[in-house]
Amino acid sequence: GAPVVAVTDGVVVTAGASGGSGRMVHLRHSNGFETEYLHLSAIAVRAGQHVHQGELIGRVGMTGLATGPHLDYRLKKNGAFIDPIAAHRAMPPADPVPASEMAAFASARDRALAALGPATAAVDAVTRTANPLGAEPRSMNAAAESNPVER
Repeated sequence: GAPVVAVTDGVVVTAGASGGSGRMVHLRHSNGFETEYLHLSAIAVRAGQHVHQGELIGRVGMTGLATGPHLDYRLKKNGAFIDPIAAHRAMPPADPVPASEMAAFASARDRALAALGPATAAVDAVTRTANPLGAEPRSMNAAAESNPVER
């Protein structure tokens, strides 16, 4: 499966099988945040280990009660689950790519986008099939912004 990386620095609370959640990694971060990554095909960390942002912690899978390969990503603040999309929007932006590293970044970006080509084509086909009248599709982010989930 695709690599799964830590969203920020933290400590591995648990890493292993977790019933219907399949193979799972649970990280504790600063300021009361915790993240959970479920249904992994492989785990690359162990309990007690310190991890850094971007470090490989596992691979996307289909373990536990998953009916297809995907990552179930969960975010907690002070022990309560919170909406990760809203929380990540509220976080400060990352530092820009330094000019000295821009060429390497652009090359890596282009390779990643090229690898997404087949996936993008499949999404386009589904959009055309689900949208036969040709209305302009919105991105998932645009849909989420205009239709927030009420809690």
